This record gives sequence, C-alpha cells and structure tokens, in this order.
Amino acid sequence: MSAEDLTSLAASLQPLQAAAGQVLMRQGEQAVSFLLIRSGTAEVKHVGDDDSVIVEHVSAGMIVGEIALLRDTRAPQPSPRPNR
Repeated sequence: MSAEDLTSLAASLQPLQAAAGQVLMRQGEQAVSFLLIRSGTAEVKHVGDDDSVIVEHVSAGMIVGEIALLRDTRAPQPSPRPNR
C-alpha cells in the first residue's frame, strides 16, 4: 500500500467503545468492518461444523475480521466480544 492509501484508510477508522460481553461481530454475517483492538481484551468464539466451540483471546494491537472484509465474504471467523 502506498502512503496515500494508508492515510486514506487511517482517516476512515472510527473508534468503538464496547462493554464487556457485547457481541461485536457474529460468525456467518456479511463482513462490513474489522476491529483493531486498542486496549483491553476480547474473547473470540468459533463454532465448528461439529458444534465444537473454540475460544481465543485477543488483546491490544491485534486485528479481528480483516480477512473476511478483504475477501468480501461472510465472516467465517469467530465472533468477538470484549472481556474488559
């Protein structure tokens, strides 16, 4: 990406304050954004085809949802929700 592209992308970012337990994305929904975790942590749950649940924890500096957004697909990745 060029510096101009990065500047344009940065200008379009919007802060989001989320309460603990608030669902920020749902698995299977059309991806319309991604999350850059600035502070705190979030729990990411993914339900597999066999109904198994995988839980991952993300924290400051991590990004969630970018792959589905870039591919313009439904969010196959887990559903993030803040822990704190």
